[in-house]
Amino acid sequence: QGSGRYEKAVEEGLKAIALNPDYAIGYENVTFALIYQDRLPEAEALLNKAAEREIKSLAYSLCRYFIAFLTRDEAAMEREQTQRQAKMEAQGWFEHQEALTMAYHGRLQDAARLSERAVRLSRQANLAERAAQFAGARAAWSALMGARTEAKSSAGEALLHRSRDADYGPAFALALLGESQAHGIEADLGKKYPEDTSV
Repeated sequence: QGSGRYEKAVEEGLKAIALNPDYAIGYENVTFALIYQDRLPEAEALLNKAAEREIKSLAYSLCRYFIAFLTRDEAAMEREQTQRQAKMEAQGWFEHQEALTMAYHGRLQDAARLSERAVRLSRQANLAERAAQFAGARAAWSALMGARTEAKSSAGEALLHRSRDADYGPAFALALLGESQAHGIEADLGKKYPEDTSV
């Protein structure tokens, strides 16, 4: 998934599930890859299959929420929000997901507030890369919405922890802002992960 090879991710993930039908992460990985390809009925069917086997993962709630958002099913979105209230061990994911929704609807202050909480929760859980990914996403939506100061600040925050998945958000934001630093990040990624840039 990290290199955008979603079809291959589905293929390999289904092999993993076939080898171990109770492998929770297998369902999670394939579901996300299906969502990224807009294959929402297949993603939903896979989540139902996991539920039938009584396999549980907090990530499944994230997936169901994304599917509901993409199909504009507000009742399903609210249902996921309600059910997850007692499941705060997701270490920022739920807040990040809500922040993305707020940003999509142009509610940038609410989105920033939730995003900052998501970053803080991730850091408290010693998940530096996840915190950087969340800050990078905030940088990207801020740049897209023309909030230059917030975009640059969030990009700087994201770049405190460098990795392939964490660098994309700030690089994209800085490129949108016309900042030359974006080219340096892109070059770094090309050197460290040449196999990903050749796809």
